[in-house]
Amino acid sequence: MKPKYYSERRTLLKFLKGKILDIGCNYGFFHKYVIGRGRKIGGEVYGLDVEVTNYRENIVKGDAHLLPFKDESFDSVFAGEIIEYLTNSEFLKEIERVLKKGVRCDYSTE
Repeated sequence: MKPKYYSERRTLLKFLKGKILDIGCNYGFFHKYVIGRGRKIGGEVYGLDVEVTNYRENIVKGDAHLLPFKDESFDSVFAGEIIEYLTNSEFLKEIERVLKKGVRCDYSTE
């Protein structure tokens, strides 16, 4: 992983709290980073990716346009470097649906 990746994630950890959804988690590097740092986020980290090849705890296969989670089930959502791959804006509605009211979504792209 690039140093920039970890620098961005370190900054994000200051804001991501509670039950977190990582959309486009790929191999779960973000999960490992959070757990490896022993960061107290006050909740669990869940991951979703369209091509899950390495199933780990709390990582599921799915589409960002149709998230397989209940309404208002997350305190924070992170989507790293995936927006350019999504075909329409439906994923924004899905993020809004799964986020608890009054909380945030963070995304990044290169």
